[in-house]
Amino acid sequence: MKPTKAEETQVTEWFMAKFWPAYPGKFCGRGKGSRAISCKLMVAYNPDKAEQSRILGNLKAQIRAHSQKPEQMRSFWKIGETYVRNQLWNDEIESSMEIKEKEKLKICSVDGCNMDVHGATYNRCSKHLPNNFDDKLREAWKKTGLDRNSATLAADCRQFCKNRGYLI
Repeated sequence: MKPTKAEETQVTEWFMAKFWPAYPGKFCGRGKGSRAISCKLMVAYNPDKAEQSRILGNLKAQIRAHSQKPEQMRSFWKIGETYVRNQLWNDEIESSMEIKEKEKLKICSVDGCNMDVHGATYNRCSKHLPNNFDDKLREAWKKTGLDRNSATLAADCRQFCKNRGYLI
């Protein structure tokens, strides 16, 4: 149902006074996006006062959670119109414990993957690192005949290099 003029005015005032100033432009790649389009979408959604309070509370919680992530684990924040159009205030908020656990244990940051991350500057496991040569590397690794999950991988690699006359 289309909102009344009074509801439109109330939602617009709330959007301009509270929601938009709280929206985190510093996390967006190229700024917050279009305020006018975002406001129009929010007016069409027509949240009541209780829903407005919930939206703002969830936005602030999402900002806090995003701020606590280490720089390399952060992805760009959605622009305002995408946030409103997709009602992203309903998304699950990652707890600070989950963030710290992933950082401390160096677990892959890709959802659903719990593999270890190798190296202090990485936030993804070897299976999720973007690479143009993935297929070639997998093929070359298979040709060596070494088992990547072996407990003696380092020794196996040294022996492989010695057998082929590579410098160690």
